[in-house]
Amino acid sequence: HWLDTPSREALLFAGRRLGNENVLLLLAMRNRDWISSAGLRTLELRGLSGEHSALLMRRSRRQIHPAVRRQLIAETHGNPLALLEAVASLAEAELLGRRTITAPLAVGVALEQAFARQLDGLPVDTRDALLLAAASDSGNAGEIVRALALRGIGIDVFQSAERGGVIRLVDDRIEFRHPLVRSAAYHQGDDVRRRAAHRALAAAVQDSSVERAAWHLAAATSGPDEQVAALLEAAATNASARNAHAAAASTFEASARLSVSDADKLRRMISAGHALVLGGDGERAAGLLAGVVELSNEPGTRADVQALRAQAMLFTRPAAEIFSMLVTEAQLIEPYDTTRAATLFTRAASIGVTAADLAGAHQVAQLAARMAEPGINWSATMALAVVRANLGEVDAALALLKPLLQTSQWVPTLDEIMVLSGVAQSLAWMEQWSSARQVLDHIVGAARMAAAPAALIFPLAALAEFELRLGKVSAAYAAAAESVQLAAETGHASLSSFALVVLARVEAVLGHPDDSRAHIASALEFSRLVGSHSIEHYAASTLGLLELSSGHPDRAVRHLIDCERLERQLMAVYSARSGRPSRGRMLATITQWAADLVEALIRSGATTDAKRSLAVLEETCRRP
Repeated sequence: HWLDTPSREALLFAGRRLGNENVLLLLAMRNRDWISSAGLRTLELRGLSGEHSALLMRRSRRQIHPAVRRQLIAETHGNPLALLEAVASLAEAELLGRRTITAPLAVGVALEQAFARQLDGLPVDTRDALLLAAASDSGNAGEIVRALALRGIGIDVFQSAERGGVIRLVDDRIEFRHPLVRSAAYHQGDDVRRRAAHRALAAAVQDSSVERAAWHLAAATSGPDEQVAALLEAAATNASARNAHAAAASTFEASARLSVSDADKLRRMISAGHALVLGGDGERAAGLLAGVVELSNEPGTRADVQALRAQAMLFTRPAAEIFSMLVTEAQLIEPYDTTRAATLFTRAASIGVTAADLAGAHQVAQLAARMAEPGINWSATMALAVVRANLGEVDAALALLKPLLQTSQWVPTLDEIMVLSGVAQSLAWMEQWSSARQVLDHIVGAARMAAAPAALIFPLAALAEFELRLGKVSAAYAAAAESVQLAAETGHASLSSFALVVLARVEAVLGHPDDSRAHIASALEFSRLVGSHSIEHYAASTLGLLELSSGHPDRAVRHLIDCERLERQLMAVYSARSGRPSRGRMLATITQWAADLVEALIRSGATTDAKRSLAVLEETCRRP
């Protein structure tokens, strides 16, 4: 519970991955609200039993009357620290029962107050020195001594505290005998004394760590301070360079809050939001960015904020809401900057596909492609290709993709991974296996190098689907399981639905029906929460495959006919909204349900229906 947030998240992230490894990660801490959602097993420690409490007190070598011992155990509820403090602080007459113990024994908050009272008897300079040592984030004796020297205090000021057992010198560290003592030492001072301590520590560490000096200066600052804000921004930029996204986000946010001008605050808050998205905390990023949208007076900056905010909103908000926001922002920026408008329309197209709004996705993808600068905004062309692949227009999709894939002009950023994952999927649907592998390896590698868990979810799920189509079931399972885990850890509801349904399909192939059904149910729950309607189609096809492979062709037919119904509805809506004639069917290789339906019909004895379904499938597959 003493860890800073980035360190805590790093440990939890690692801990959830230990699985069946021969490694034990043990965290001892006080109760906090976030423990229940940490994803680790917990063991609540209660007070010692009467027998063990008595044993602990006997080790103090002080004589204690049995009746007093029972009283101490009852009043402390077996809290070992409270027992030891009581034995150490009570007078001999009280321990032997010759004098009644009238004061309540210190437990919990009262225990910290008791520690604070122990400090009251120390000289003022010693208490100031202890406050400074408590403010130190490292406990390094050299740093603390340098900070004291800047305030004209020598190290001998600690002697009375050391004799009283408040602190101890261990190698090159100054350690408090208990964290509650440190807490009492820090909080005994007023705000002015605490700020003075942090200023001294900042001066003492500035030569060895600019980042730590910046944080101490921030703690020493009572209001906006551009100089300190700039130091924090530099520290945050360094953290970003080493992919420490959580640390960078916290530091950028602190820098923004100390900023004097709105322009500086906005720039730093955008950087904080970007780091949070990369680190997988989309909900917090969306909240931060929503709070600064109104500071974006310049149209281009506002468009950038809204584009990033949309990326963050994908974690928890409905796809239709994000699609609408992006289209609105694209229309607002179009008169000033068509490049930015193309970027916003491109992102909207990807989200439209997720929401199964092919008409909307096609319309904005066409707008983006028309606005995009040739040879620069290649992602707009790719987004249009993905939509056309979904519509079954294979030749048109390949005509758009092949020139891009044959050159080295596209250098993707993490923000463009969503589009590229869709491209990889489309290439696999069109059986362009080599190109699909090229794109998948590229984007998975880029996301891993950037240590960006949220950016890995979609590529890993797409990779799992790809491996399954090639018959590499073990590789598919590994990629899908990791995708599901990352989606759960980052709270990404939209991508959780896709990752779960892909894992369910792999489990159907492996013959794990209970796991497959459970994951389909979870996928549908997430998809309905955020409006990822395309998952309904995936789920029905996977349930059909599961029932077919489990020897229940009649049940399989029911699910696979659902696929047919959903697909016809989707294409009818597309035709009505786009004004283009509907083909009636999407590309047959997207969810691969049609061939399963033919088999299920044959095995259930419906030969006539099977022949009709086969004829429709053959006709669909002949289309260019």
